[in-house]
Amino acid sequence: MRPVPFFSTLLFAVLAIQAGAQNTLYIHTTGSMNSHNGAQLGIFGSVHNNGTLSSSGGQVYYTGSNAIVVSGDSVIQFDTIQLNVAQQVQLLQELKVSGLMNFTKGYIQTDRSDSVSIFLHFLDNSTHSGSSDSSHVNGVVRKTGNDAFTFPVGHLNHAQSIAISAPSSVSDHYTAFYRQHNPSSYGMSTGSIDSNCGGSNIVELISDKEYWYLTRTSGSSNVILTLYLDEVSGVNNLMEVMPARWTGSQWQSVGSGGSTGSTSEGSLSSGSGCGAVGSPTAISDFGFFTFSAASVSALPVELLHFDAVKYNNDVLLTWTTAMQWNHSHFDIERSTDGTQFNFLTTVEGESFTHETQAYEVFDFNPNHGVNYYRLKQVDLDGTITYSDIRLVNFQDNHKKIMVYPNPTNTLVHIHKENHEEVTGIELYDAVGSHVLSSSFEPGQHSATLNLSHLPTGIYTLTTGTHTSRIIKN
Repeated sequence: MRPVPFFSTLLFAVLAIQAGAQNTLYIHTTGSMNSHNGAQLGIFGSVHNNGTLSSSGGQVYYTGSNAIVVSGDSVIQFDTIQLNVAQQVQLLQELKVSGLMNFTKGYIQTDRSDSVSIFLHFLDNSTHSGSSDSSHVNGVVRKTGNDAFTFPVGHLNHAQSIAISAPSSVSDHYTAFYRQHNPSSYGMSTGSIDSNCGGSNIVELISDKEYWYLTRTSGSSNVILTLYLDEVSGVNNLMEVMPARWTGSQWQSVGSGGSTGSTSEGSLSSGSGCGAVGSPTAISDFGFFTFSAASVSALPVELLHFDAVKYNNDVLLTWTTAMQWNHSHFDIERSTDGTQFNFLTTVEGESFTHETQAYEVFDFNPNHGVNYYRLKQVDLDGTITYSDIRLVNFQDNHKKIMVYPNPTNTLVHIHKENHEEVTGIELYDAVGSHVLSSSFEPGQHSATLNLSHLPTGIYTLTTGTHTSRIIKN
């Protein structure tokens, strides 16, 4: 341990605090250390500050291969911080930044349950650069001042920022963090929705992928809220997605003020729009936020219907969609084994529509035996989505129960003919132990079993009238 007990230290050159046994920079209650302009303070180990530790234009480097802990009774304030650590810097006390925080590698870690006293604090006119999946704040950030600001927050190795417009007072401050968790897991049910937005009951869905916390911890300024999104967010259509706030009992849309980028890398702001882009509007209520959708098509959904049936010597394929945005076309694909599919035909569709759309197409040359079909939906941005697989059997002495694909890694589909009166499905392992049960829903002729959690091996599937051996890879 390196004490600085009773005197002040002014740093004008380079000082490196190395990691090692008992290697903690300890500032006593009567001691102080200040890094002046041009000086460099390299911290490879932990810091415990009960006195004054600050910088006046000098640069502070958190670096090295060891985890670093910042603790003590007194707040540390640095002008410029470079974060380049193999692990993390864990804050057990507030750390203030008055100039620039440069994220290069590693994380600032804080306890989200103590957002009142432990956080990375950006002071007025301070900023940051380089925030990414590999370097950000895995915890709580506070910003003081009248600057527009993007909070460099994330969860573990996933950065997902939240931003505010400029407050009106230099003394206002806001505090934020992010979690890549289902809000329902923290008592904020995604099924509890205020459907009203702008006088219309259009809000239908709340994201279960992630949420943010933003609160105004001092001042009275209202600010425009911006949530950032990427592939993790699972958004299909920016035009119909809006930020939403948890009121304490339900999720309530705060409207749409516009978007930037795309569904794989973009942002959405609060505003006056409901189900369409409006003008950016400041929020006056704070708390927990996530995405809401004005239609279930804006967040991931499945086709309403896709089927393939015999029609004399042909196959009739039909499908229905609830809504289409950013849509290019449909491809029908066919297979003889349920695994390797080939292109059959293309069907054009509406690119943007709120209306239910019904489609049909014929396969006039089905293969002798079993024909497997799937629908490939292609969006204008190149995104591809596949439907469930359907089968039609043109074999003369065909089986009344079909099981496919076999072998399988995850899912196995069971299809029965219309007249086959079978409801129960049972699965047994190689020694005869029962491992799984399922059933055909009333009026349905297909069912699916998920075997992903089962070990590799040979299993026996029975329906009462039919027995199949299934190989799980």
